[in-house]
Amino acid sequence: MRQAVEGSNGSDGGVAHGALLSDFATAAVTGDEPKLERTRREILDKLGPEELVDAAALVAHYEKMDRIADATGLPLDAPMQVLGGELRDSLGIGKFTSAQNTKAAGPVLSALQRTLRAILFPVLKHLSTRS
Repeated sequence: MRQAVEGSNGSDGGVAHGALLSDFATAAVTGDEPKLERTRREILDKLGPEELVDAAALVAHYEKMDRIADATGLPLDAPMQVLGGELRDSLGIGKFTSAQNTKAAGPVLSALQRTLRAILFPVLKHLSTRS
């Protein structure tokens, strides 16, 4: 997940050609034309034209969804803000423009976040390990 926010840093993130695909997506979204051209050629050479089209379509889809959310001003709902606050902070999601649509957690919500994480995360982790 961190790779989606911060870029590949050369790591594949456990996905075949993940660093290349992440670099392509970053170049497409940031408008870095030289990097976009380089990664486009590299995907074409290494993966082929079908994968290049799939990668471009995926980047375009997520860019579209983000723009729709930004344009409508969709804020995070309270449960997502409570459960995802620490993760959002650790990934630096607050630096993105759309983050302004979600109010910062006050002291009561911050306390609730800490309490729920302390209770729910160990329970969820335990449940995920059960067969």
